[in-house]
This record gives sequence, structure tokens and C-alpha cells, in this order.
Amino acid sequence: MFERDDKIIVKEILDSFDKISEITEHIDYSNFKNDSEKIISVLKEIDSIGKNCRAITGEFRLSNEEVNWNYIIRTRRRLSHSLLNAVNTDVIWTLVKKDYPLIRENICKLLNS
Repeated sequence: MFERDDKIIVKEILDSFDKISEITEHIDYSNFKNDSEKIISVLKEIDSIGKNCRAITGEFRLSNEEVNWNYIIRTRRRLSHSLLNAVNTDVIWTLVKKDYPLIRENICKLLNS
């Protein structure tokens, strides 16, 4: 299985995915890109997800390669550095609406196995 700390971290990651889903649930892209509060809230959760993925033990990540941990970590790093510049809301929207639901599903399977 995995260490207790890994399990807690995975639950925190899922909580962040759920917060992103709540933030973007009842809006379309045009409303999202014009709402700086929502953008900042989503970016904070993406940052949290990436940091938590880095905190998971290497052993756990290697034994659960169906989740692309490195993609999540790299995405967080790229977007966090973008905070100093203009943020591409197209990329964020695609990430939270297309990529993250599939990643979340794979992470949920880890807790159920």
C-alpha cells in the first residue's frame, strides 16, 4: 500500500481538485477569463496540488505510475512562474476542464485499491 503521510497528501490533492471544480462549476470560459478572483483561486489550488505531489514519497509515485506526477509538478511550476507575467487563461481552463478530471479519477483509484 502506501505510507500514512502519502494517504493524507493524496486526500489533500483530491480536496484541491474538488475546490477547482467548485470554483469553475457554474461558469463558462468567457466568464472565467474575466474573473480575476476565480483565476487566482484556481491558481492557488493548482499550486497546492503541485506542491503536494512533490511531497509524496518517490516510492509511492513510482508504484503508481498511472498518475503522471511529473506533469502535475511541472504544470504547477510553469504556472507559478507565470504569476509574474500574464497568465494564459486558455491553458488554465483546458487544464481544469480536460486534464484534471482524468488525473483526479486516477488518483481516486489509488485510494480505493
